[in-house]
Amino acid sequence: MIFYLIAPVFIGFMSVLQIGLNKQLGQQYGLSLVLGINALMILLTSGLLFFATLFFASRFGPFLAGDGSTVSFKLWHLLPGLFGFSVIFGLPYCMNHVGALPVFIIFVTAQTIASMLWDLGVEKMPFVATKLLGAIIALIGVFLVAR
Repeated sequence: MIFYLIAPVFIGFMSVLQIGLNKQLGQQYGLSLVLGINALMILLTSGLLFFATLFFASRFGPFLAGDGSTVSFKLWHLLPGLFGFSVIFGLPYCMNHVGALPVFIIFVTAQTIASMLWDLGVEKMPFVATKLLGAIIALIGVFLVAR
């Protein structure tokens, strides 16, 4: 369980590094080329994960390997990829114009609000005052850091 609470810390650091590096590389080579390289790396690593789960499904469990049901494509299945593109394109683009801290403060604030709405609406997790209080305290901390 502790892994699943520590991993987002590292992923958070990696996201800032990825976006910052994309910004730096984009200034030199153009953001569109950098995003193409990102896409190739995502395709390569996703492909490796796909084939690993395909051939060793029992080692990965149903969340990664699937449950064996047939795929029924829906148009909304494209949304996560489009959202991911908006993150790897939009954040370095905005960061190039206003800097890292304002972009990430707004980004984290939006994530906090969206996460609460997701848990409430999609996951059907009960809304409790302590969650709201915790989110408010976290947001206050983010805003204080930006001062």
